[in-house]
Amino acid sequence: MPVYLAGAVMLGVFQTSLNRIDWLSKAAIDGIFGASPAGVVRPALMILGLAVVAFFTRVGSRWFIFNAGRDVEYEVRAVLLHRLHRLGTAFYRTMSAGEIMSRSTGDLQQVRLLFGFGVLNIINVVFAFGSALQVMLTVSGRLTLASFAMLPILMVATRFFSREMFSRTRQTQEALGRLSDVLQANLAGVRVVRSFALEPRERARFDVANADYLDASLAFARLRGLMGPIVGSASAIGVLAVFWYGATLLGRPAASGGITRGDFFAFWLAYGRMTWPMVAMGFAVAIVQRGRAGYARLKEVFDAEPEVTDGPLPAPEDVRGAIDVRDLTF
Repeated sequence: MPVYLAGAVMLGVFQTSLNRIDWLSKAAIDGIFGASPAGVVRPALMILGLAVVAFFTRVGSRWFIFNAGRDVEYEVRAVLLHRLHRLGTAFYRTMSAGEIMSRSTGDLQQVRLLFGFGVLNIINVVFAFGSALQVMLTVSGRLTLASFAMLPILMVATRFFSREMFSRTRQTQEALGRLSDVLQANLAGVRVVRSFALEPRERARFDVANADYLDASLAFARLRGLMGPIVGSASAIGVLAVFWYGATLLGRPAASGGITRGDFFAFWLAYGRMTWPMVAMGFAVAIVQRGRAGYARLKEVFDAEPEVTDGPLPAPEDVRGAIDVRDLTF
């Protein structure tokens, strides 16, 4: 938790620096087109300093949060190994070695991505929205509403992809487990396969399992491929709305809701910072659902009950006496 807190603080400083860069850019643009163009040197130097701060805090946030995800993977892997050592033969009759290997590799990797890249994106989206909205609403509430024209469609699409991503991830990992099981059985029993000339039969089994995994992977890839264009199209329509409606407000008096060139440039920078979180939200949803599906498969191993369990320990007795060691030789 302290590592995640440090990463979140870094992301907060990063988005705050970008927020100040937006306002300094507004002041610089208004200064260039105003009465004192020479006064833009100070804002430009401050922008440069804030950009350096943003660079180091961005790198630092990824160092903290990504390493936290790897620590989670290390701990979960250790717990998984300890659990597998305690389980008996009844469990290994119901879950094949290929399934166990699939969960110990692919599913565990999805859990690491969930607690690393997924957490990073979720925290960054929250800070980016807050940082960008402060600039956008201050510049123009009307223009902000126009830029959110596609937000309802984006929310509906995100909900749909979230549900489908979870189910298709489980199907892909289960198909991989069946494929690994067939391969492991053939490698372990290669002498039996050769002795009874079972190569064509086992090759056919492998082809069927391989085709199932291919179909599941392609279905998952099609879903991911569809998510990017939909989210990107919604963001692009928001960009068109910003330019169209912003052009009508540009140059108007401030009393009637008009904005200056600097206002429009700052708004554009802020909206650009919020466009990526809109796209990253789709990636975050995919990573979260894949991580949930992976952990659900790992939980089946964690929840399995061993055949032999320790009973309650008896109450300690008050033992008194002495022990004599006699005629001991080595």
